[in-house]
Amino acid sequence: MNKVEVAFLEKGERRAGLVLYSRDVALAFVEACKAERIVLLGIDAFFLTPDTVQPRIEYSRDFSSGFFSGDAYKAAEDLLLLAPDNLFFEMVCE
Repeated sequence: MNKVEVAFLEKGERRAGLVLYSRDVALAFVEACKAERIVLLGIDAFFLTPDTVQPRIEYSRDFSSGFFSGDAYKAAEDLLLLAPDNLFFEMVCE
């Protein structure tokens, strides 16, 4: 785990072996990665019910692929700001 992941570990909700963050916390996570120059590889979005963790692919992005070019931090912020506020996010970074 990098230092941003460690710092944010207790700010997330643990479900199905994942650490998931609210939109506001995910935005702060992106800013922290940018400040620390930690590469953001992707974001996976989920809708949570009391019993399930449901992936929402339309709000998930892979920034590590050769098909993505641009500023991953800006793209992540834009995505998170467009996403419904009832989703939770797994943040993937180096």
